[in-house]
Amino acid sequence: MKKLLIGFLVFVVVAVVAAVAIAPRVIPTAEIVAKIADQVEASTGRKLQIKGPVTLSLLPHIALDAEDVSLGNAPGFEPADQATLAKLTIRVAFWPLLGGKLAIETLELDSPRIELASNGPGKNNWTFTKPAAESVESAPAKTAAPAEGKSRMVPGLVDISLGDIRIEKGTLVFTDVKNGQTRELDNIDATLSLPDLEAALTASANVVYNKQKVIVKFGVAKTGQLLAGEPSPITLNINSNPIKGSFSGNATLSEGLDLSGDVTLNVPSLRDLAIWGGIGLPASQGGLGPLSIKGKLERAGSQLSFNGAEIALDAIKGTGDVQLDTKGGKPLLKGKLDVDQLDLNPYVTAAAAKTGDAKPAEAKAPEPKADDAKDPAPEAAAGWSQDPIDLSALSAFDADFTFQAKGILYHAIKVGESTLNLQIKDGKATADLVRTALYDGTGKGKIVLDGSKPTPAVAIAFNLAGVDSGPLLTDATGFDRVSGKATGDIVLAGTGQSEREIIGSLEGKGAFKLANGSVRGINLGSLIKMTSGLTDAAAQAAESTDFSEASFTFTVAKGIVKNQDLTLKSPSLVIAGAGQVDLLNRTVDYRLDPRSGADAKGSILPVLVRGPFTHLTYQPDIQALVQNPAAAVKNAKEAVKNILGTKKKK
Repeated sequence: MKKLLIGFLVFVVVAVVAAVAIAPRVIPTAEIVAKIADQVEASTGRKLQIKGPVTLSLLPHIALDAEDVSLGNAPGFEPADQATLAKLTIRVAFWPLLGGKLAIETLELDSPRIELASNGPGKNNWTFTKPAAESVESAPAKTAAPAEGKSRMVPGLVDISLGDIRIEKGTLVFTDVKNGQTRELDNIDATLSLPDLEAALTASANVVYNKQKVIVKFGVAKTGQLLAGEPSPITLNINSNPIKGSFSGNATLSEGLDLSGDVTLNVPSLRDLAIWGGIGLPASQGGLGPLSIKGKLERAGSQLSFNGAEIALDAIKGTGDVQLDTKGGKPLLKGKLDVDQLDLNPYVTAAAAKTGDAKPAEAKAPEPKADDAKDPAPEAAAGWSQDPIDLSALSAFDADFTFQAKGILYHAIKVGESTLNLQIKDGKATADLVRTALYDGTGKGKIVLDGSKPTPAVAIAFNLAGVDSGPLLTDATGFDRVSGKATGDIVLAGTGQSEREIIGSLEGKGAFKLANGSVRGINLGSLIKMTSGLTDAAAQAAESTDFSEASFTFTVAKGIVKNQDLTLKSPSLVIAGAGQVDLLNRTVDYRLDPRSGADAKGSILPVLVRGPFTHLTYQPDIQALVQNPAAAVKNAKEAVKNILGTKKKK
């Protein structure tokens, strides 16, 4: 930016000085134009052409009017001209110039078009072959230093005054050659005023980008200091439909523009802003709406930071510090943010970005078994989303972030006060729950989302202590038949293009112990006494089997949870269990084996629990009863005796 400003000033100075030096010799205008073109090319390394008519006068002011003006592009860049304009008008006060002051009374650019292009780091067309800064920085030691507060930008000039500076119907095009992306600002109308280098520079511009008008106002309090590489107060205001913002602070022109000051930003819709800016975002459930930011902005080189930031996105409100480093090509986001409630559901990706109008395939319910033909809820199998998951956004940036949240909501899972460390690296996101309050208990764990490969992958590992298992299982899986305080570990991993595919691919294992809970929907004690219909699920719906403790381990393969060692101890019975839960199709196929006697070895009447989560049925294991009816009856009598005895003690 600094070199571009220097180049423009040099162009103006060269044109004026050449006119003053040459005009008294009454050289024809065509030759004057040729001399000016030679001077510009010597200073910038670019060829200047004026194809239209040119008028030049010396008094009462130096005036140059030229039409159809163009400045050549850098080698290897297209188009052939970097800048073109329909008409150039310059009016420079004559007498101040003799005293070393460049007083531009009028500078009008009619329909300028400037082509900026980049083809990778350090390869661009706005760096001149012989930059103007070179003439300053490499000036001989004998060159007198400028007076205090004066510009060191242009040798021989101690002050600059800009009067009526206008750009009308301008166009600015930026092309990223390497990525094949082009951005264009058109209908640019701009004005600029600078009485002298000790005064404030004011500028305003109306720009149209992607069919949206943007109004920009800019001010520099100490222009000479800024151009000399020293700090100066500046203000910036942006007003448009997609974004409104302001900055007030200090700026320094060095290799780039360093900033320090207060910033405010208001965006009605972050998603609409991204689309307007040409950034494609995955479809979501409605997140990325209103965004507001307030804080202290610091920019130095590739480092950008918000300190003491107040950030609100959708319903999420937080405070903290955020740093962004763009060095190395991929942005790195770091920081810490304290939020009230972190609702992740609006940001769960959906299908629209990839599927268009296509409808996902219908979910198929499991084939009914002979003893389950009356299953009234085949829709249970369709509970997992088939919308494609898009994790490509994880490859756009890296992150190292810490969240302190009073609450987190993901799908139906409700997490209490938590500390979450989030790291994103090369398309893989790792969310480490260092500390969390979870369903009246505590927990810690890790969730990994891997979007670095064509097929997304998910892995979770949790350790739970004293967690209320009933609400957790209901919110996490839709299974609401078990309650109790749970302590244990679980490790799961899956891959797939949709939630349903991931559930169907799950692999893992776990081990849990539960205390003081119940199994809802069945009362094994009453069943043993034969006091209600054994196969009538409705009759058992309000019943439950209480237990003092339970323990089990399980494995998961292709979305099917298998368990062989359930032990459940109730006041009157010991119940063993084995079977499986099909998470993909949300069905249960399990065998409960109540046992009696001091050694808990006497099998009474095994019960088969089958069906979808929403409509489980309970049936006696007839085969076990037939194989040894006498033992079953004996054990049942003893169990009834134990049950009745337990009640009498109460």
